[in-house]
Amino acid sequence: MSVRRTSRKPVASAAIVLSLALVAGVVPAAAADVPTVPDPIDYVAYPAVSDPGSSSGSYFQPHWYDTEGRHIQAHGGQIVTRTSDELGVEAGDTTAVDQNGTTVYYWYGEDRSNGYYESPGVSLYTSTDTLNWTNEGVVMRSVTSREELQSEYFDALYDTVADDGTPRTERIDEIFYYLNVRATTDAGGAQLTAIFERPKVLYNEGTGKWVMWWHSDGSITPGGSTYARSLAAVAVADSPTGPFELQGAYRLYNEPTYRTACNMPSAVPGQARDMTVFQDTDGTAYVVYSSEENRSLYIARLNDEYTNVERTTTQDEVGVQYSADGQYPRIWADGTEGAPVAGEDYSIVRRCGILEAPAVFVHDGKYYTVASGATGWSPNPETYYTADSMLGSWIRGVDPDDEYEGVPYNTIPEGGDGLLSVGDSRKTSFGSQSTNVFPLDAASGKFVYMGDRWNAGAADSTYVWLPITIGEGGRLEMRNPTGEDARWADGWTDEYWDDKGAGQYIWEVTDDRLPATVRTNDDLTEALPATVEVTANGVATDVAVTWSPTVIRSAGPQTITGTLAADDEFTAGRTFERTVDVVAHGVHNLAPSATVTASSRQELAASTVDGSLGKGWDDWTAGGNHPRNSTLDYAWSELRAPQEVVVHLYKDGATATWPSRIAVEYRDTNGDWQTTDVAADVAQDASGPAPAVRLDTSSVPPTTAVRLRLTTEAVTWQAVAEVEILGLAPTSATDLATLTVDGEPVDGFDPAEWDHTVLTTGPEPVVTGTASNSAATVLVDPATAERPFAYVTVTASEGGDAVAERVYLVRVLHPGSDARLSGLAVDGVPVAGFDAGTFGYQVGSGPWGPVPEVTADPVQGDATVVVDADQTAARVTVTAPDGRTTRTYTLRFTASGCADDEVGAPWYSAALATRPASFCEGDGASFRISDSDEGLWTSKDNLSVVYQADRLPVGGSVQTYVADLARGGSSDPRSGLVVRNDLSVAGKGSADGYVDLVTSPSGAYLQWDSNGNGWLDSEGSKVALATAPVYLRLERTSETTMTGYYRTSPERPWTQVGTAPLTAPDTRLDAGVTTTANSAQATSTGTFLRTRFWDEPDAADPVRVGTVAGTAPALPETVGVTLVGGGRTTAAVDWEPVEPAAYAEAGTFTVNGSVEGTGLSAVATVTVAPWPVHGVVGRETTFTAGGFAPGETVSVELRPGSKTGEPLPLGEVTATDGGTVTPRFVVPRVREGSHCLVLRGAQSGTELVLKIVVRRR
Repeated sequence: MSVRRTSRKPVASAAIVLSLALVAGVVPAAAADVPTVPDPIDYVAYPAVSDPGSSSGSYFQPHWYDTEGRHIQAHGGQIVTRTSDELGVEAGDTTAVDQNGTTVYYWYGEDRSNGYYESPGVSLYTSTDTLNWTNEGVVMRSVTSREELQSEYFDALYDTVADDGTPRTERIDEIFYYLNVRATTDAGGAQLTAIFERPKVLYNEGTGKWVMWWHSDGSITPGGSTYARSLAAVAVADSPTGPFELQGAYRLYNEPTYRTACNMPSAVPGQARDMTVFQDTDGTAYVVYSSEENRSLYIARLNDEYTNVERTTTQDEVGVQYSADGQYPRIWADGTEGAPVAGEDYSIVRRCGILEAPAVFVHDGKYYTVASGATGWSPNPETYYTADSMLGSWIRGVDPDDEYEGVPYNTIPEGGDGLLSVGDSRKTSFGSQSTNVFPLDAASGKFVYMGDRWNAGAADSTYVWLPITIGEGGRLEMRNPTGEDARWADGWTDEYWDDKGAGQYIWEVTDDRLPATVRTNDDLTEALPATVEVTANGVATDVAVTWSPTVIRSAGPQTITGTLAADDEFTAGRTFERTVDVVAHGVHNLAPSATVTASSRQELAASTVDGSLGKGWDDWTAGGNHPRNSTLDYAWSELRAPQEVVVHLYKDGATATWPSRIAVEYRDTNGDWQTTDVAADVAQDASGPAPAVRLDTSSVPPTTAVRLRLTTEAVTWQAVAEVEILGLAPTSATDLATLTVDGEPVDGFDPAEWDHTVLTTGPEPVVTGTASNSAATVLVDPATAERPFAYVTVTASEGGDAVAERVYLVRVLHPGSDARLSGLAVDGVPVAGFDAGTFGYQVGSGPWGPVPEVTADPVQGDATVVVDADQTAARVTVTAPDGRTTRTYTLRFTASGCADDEVGAPWYSAALATRPASFCEGDGASFRISDSDEGLWTSKDNLSVVYQADRLPVGGSVQTYVADLARGGSSDPRSGLVVRNDLSVAGKGSADGYVDLVTSPSGAYLQWDSNGNGWLDSEGSKVALATAPVYLRLERTSETTMTGYYRTSPERPWTQVGTAPLTAPDTRLDAGVTTTANSAQATSTGTFLRTRFWDEPDAADPVRVGTVAGTAPALPETVGVTLVGGGRTTAAVDWEPVEPAAYAEAGTFTVNGSVEGTGLSAVATVTVAPWPVHGVVGRETTFTAGGFAPGETVSVELRPGSKTGEPLPLGEVTATDGGTVTPRFVVPRVREGSHCLVLRGAQSGTELVLKIVVRRR
């Protein structure tokens, strides 16, 4: 920070000395754990702050020291500005100044010297420069005992002692209720306690009084919640330095729908929590408060004295209020006579917005309310709201019709209307929560955001003061100068606004004079206007403008920024954004036109193509469990030929937060990802800035998607600021006019369609095309037998340079290579809109539960079709007769209702929640659980579960596939596996042996009960990759340990999530699946498929049998079975009958069987060898036989005449994975006629005897 240290003791300044007569009641603050420095600091700038994250050791830095070297204790506060002229007093009455008119700043705030509890009260600091502050002590005092209220100080305020010296007990108890901040009595018992939060002060010129409002909360039962009262208290004083006298503690206006409007049944009438006050330019004052359990933000007009609302009654309608004059707010806005009226007495800034910590100011007739989300001590992205009057209609931001008006506050993207901060990479308002917006120089448009960085209310909680700039149309923008410009690295001053376009009016560009289109790569300094029309205060003027960027490398609608020069009303630096239509021309950045998908943190993916080199996407996860192997995908609607990829990495902190290797993959014509040799190793050297990595992708074939695979050797998250994918794009000049194959026009050819399929007689047809633009060139990369498609590239050029291109794909189908379907049906109903060339569909599947039956008809009858279906999706894989060409069709099922809402034995369902839950059972131990309660954590045990009782011993495990987790309005739902001594309703809040493994939108993790009190209270690190859909497994690895695993597909190995202790577990635990919405305002649904235990059968071994033509295969009576936990067993199998025609000739067929007692199916692949084999002496002969063990060595012998003859070895052959062999041998010199061929497996001992008929020629 920019400071000057001095060893001198602070002395009374000539600029301001508070009158001793008015501070007689002020007491010095307590000094517990308040940071101090030995020498006072002379500040010349506002402290520089950064946001390294709450886990950083420097997060609660810097401290801001007063003129005595003590960290300022004015948390949750506000600054009041007055001059001696405005106060109408002589020097020395309220302030002693060197000359009339000197501005004195009064900073009121919470004194947290003792921590959050037992606060001394409200402190006051004064300053004449807003940088250096003098502690004037506690001006609104709390108490910790009734005896304190008998002191002269409090007796003078509240008449707590009778004239004869007798304590007035009833009066003392009355005041003690609202001022006592100690939770226990001297004897250690619990007592009622109050808290002071967010004190705000107004000077009432009409009464000459200083009026303080604050959030006055506290317990209503000894030891109960300190947030049970929900009051707004008010006190008055004759001096800014107090003493302030309590006048009232009130509930405020509320609408009768206070519980139902935002589904908050726990809300209390007239609730008033986080609050502020605002004094309008006409002297009217308002109180702004969070109500309805922080769901709604209200504004109420105050009376002329600022000590109550205008609509009052003599009745305390809720029983917890205090009023010195016997007048209480008329709480209900219910339309009855005398009730408060919306738009006249109150308004609501935002209903159901989950807002608190309001701060209000006005600029050029526009009213602003800045507010944070309600996330406790943790900061969040602040939003702001505007209106034309305090009691008018409020909107978020300045545009009522923008796309983010109705979204949750924490989902507005960077630059979105209503989001306050710019460049706030952690989305924490730079690590702060608002408390006030201070008009440093309102006439010049200079406003300062005052925020708190809370350390759970401790004395070392710090302050975040940042400048607010006012953009076009009144748009608010708050930046952190320290991270924005090196000039402010040590602190910032009011000179910050000198190049930020500060002025006293709201302005708007009313004529931008932009051209209709511009082209990529053109120099725009000539094409864009030098001036624009700007209107402010009703006057339109031409103002010089500069534009950025001056060269655009991305096509399509692009954002450009104009920066206005200074004029008579504004400093230089006003910025505004416009969208310009950019026409592709030459090599440019294709990435912004792509759909971006990230392997994690998808909400940040689009930031890699937003044109900013600031912080963009990263794969950070809590707890340091970063993936270290992540991907970013960029997909287009048609083929692109990328020439180069540039990855701008980002240094997020002091370490090298970027990958050590970047590799390029692409999506092939079948939609599968393919690796390439294009890669770069990156030095993870944090001594310099993050590098930009360039990758030559000219060798990558035309593709619809590029994937960047990011891996890191170091344990770090990987941060990417921006990705550029350089190449040419199509224009109308790159259309084909004609397309022919083997001289015949392609049926139905449409130049606007890039993907065409043609039927040919051979694998290498001649493909030709002509361009619609005679100046364009056409290049054909022909199809081959190995690559059954051709690329047709149309290129337009200017001056010898290519400026645009379009790539057409021509798929070649010939007899044997057609892997398309001709029809697709679900439960006998044809799929609507089916087309052989479309590979993805969404299909309604009726009530959830049964697995839909999918039938598929291939175009070529001898193609192979494999269907893999469950309740959520089906994958249909078609293999053409050539055995090489495949196509995959995907169906996503949408179910309506439930086919079976009763969970049957051996499963049980239990709703431990207080709100409704529903269960649905489907085929194959599959379940859907819908839950709408507050979750399971510490004092909450509200889960919905399907389980088996006494199921899991040591060594046992349970696993499931969480196919879907539908949030249903919850930001953090959870679904997964759970074990416990008792998962029934009887075990709620008490049963031990409690562990779960859940997946959430942020990843999978373990939770457990560490102290055996029946509540989950500990959790492990999250695995960010393990989000639904995901496979989860929970294994009891010892008597007192559970280990969790995940995998993203059945083909991948299990990866450990972590371990968790079991406290006081039973010998066998209840185990099953659970879902919780983790929110009482949402209904979340978890879908679980194939939930199985370790000892259940998993899969039957494949059976391979060999026989010879004309002989029925000998199918085994039993089959090997693998258990879910990896164990082995055998089971009898009942095979379907085999028709003789199946083995009448050489070939292959399959037989299905049912594995008894398991629900599994067995499949036997029967390879029929020819009978006989024919051979000619001296010539090579070959055939195929089967039934051997995969990979084993099979010997081949010829026995002349009969099986007993002297054997002649013919060689050895290795069995395929399917257990087949294809021997090749030269027939030896034996007599003509029939002989025996014997094939014997070396490992399995399988022996197959064939007949060979030998001829000499």
